[in-house]
Amino acid sequence: MSGSMGEVKRWFGARTGLELERMGPDHVRQAIEGAMRDAGCHDEAAFVARLQREPSLFDDLANRLTVGETYFFRDAWHYALIAEQVLPKVAARQAAGGPGLRAWSAGCASGEEIYSLAILLADEGMLPTAQLWATDLSAQALALSGRGRYREWSLRAEEAKRARRHMRDVGGVYDLDARIKDAVRFSRLNLASDPPPAAELDVILCRNVLIYFAQDAVPEVVERLAGALVDGGWLLTGPSDPPLHAVGGLEAIVTQQGVVYQRRSTPAPPPRPRSRRSDAPGPRKALPPEPEPEITGVRRLADLDPLGALTEIERIEARGDADEDHRIMHATLLIALDRHEEAEAVLDRTLASSPRAVRPTTRSCVRGRSRSPSRSRRGPSRSPRRASAPAWGTRRSWSPRLRSAACNPTSTRSACRAPPCTCWA
Repeated sequence: MSGSMGEVKRWFGARTGLELERMGPDHVRQAIEGAMRDAGCHDEAAFVARLQREPSLFDDLANRLTVGETYFFRDAWHYALIAEQVLPKVAARQAAGGPGLRAWSAGCASGEEIYSLAILLADEGMLPTAQLWATDLSAQALALSGRGRYREWSLRAEEAKRARRHMRDVGGVYDLDARIKDAVRFSRLNLASDPPPAAELDVILCRNVLIYFAQDAVPEVVERLAGALVDGGWLLTGPSDPPLHAVGGLEAIVTQQGVVYQRRSTPAPPPRPRSRRSDAPGPRKALPPEPEPEITGVRRLADLDPLGALTEIERIEARGDADEDHRIMHATLLIALDRHEEAEAVLDRTLASSPRAVRPTTRSCVRGRSRSPSRSRRGPSRSPRRASAPAWGTRRSWSPRLRSAACNPTSTRSACRAPPCTCWA
């Protein structure tokens, strides 16, 4: 059995859009060797030929490579955002005769993510009218998700106590209530080639998935995700996923907890027409492959070593090579490390050099706000508009600069999307 497994990696990557080296070389090698051994195959070329003919072999390899681990209410601030930003609008839409919440978990792994959303909706009385989809490349992950049975480790987050109220403890195994399980439609889907399971979605959760895609595959995947969103719909990604503010008509919104994306209500300008190629024959030179941008390596490093990634970003900035992707990543890392004042300074520089990278400052968002640490810890006073926000939501207020960076320049109540902003008062 060959050591590099290069032929299998290339075929699987072309089929799925995934860059296997990002999953860790030892994990990939062991997965491929195990799949080949169980198939009784010792030659890479022969194994690839069988992968193309035998779907069960592809299923086995995909299961070995892609089954992920997550837990209930991971990144709980995402669910707080849904409760505060999405559900009130959905409730108003329903009151006018429209549909309930429509959401999709893309790359659902073992299901805790989409079930957390179902639990939130059940607690808010909005589950009966919701439509929830969850997809994954791995048939094994989908089987685990469909069973809806979990161990204590999946409930390790503090916010997961919400989930326990919808479970039955059966000898240390927690079985979800039938109404939570029945609310989700699970299906297999290849994000690199298959269409979304639905359109006009209010929320798409695709967290810690895009980081594993090859650089040239990400834009097409994100275009497909963004196209499935309703105008104003939200795409929620993981902290180590690549920045998407220039892809798919998505607008990056920087918060104290991280970056989220919202589909613009107005279409992006059409692409420039391609220049006509000359009909005159002539030799063509093959273009050399583009080197991987440094920011891609930084994003991978951030998942394992945020401090190391921060050092690398600062090195890139020091030599004057940072663009807006670097600066947004820099701010995100600082936020993750609770270094909020430094993150504000980075956002200041970003707004000064690239005003369209994040939403610009509005005076109404910062007027009358204290910047004292004690106020930041207490959080903003609740306005009537936020009075119904659940107590398990985000615990720290957005600082003035981060809040204003996520605020619409018109300063109108209907346009401002930063909850603690004075536009909401």
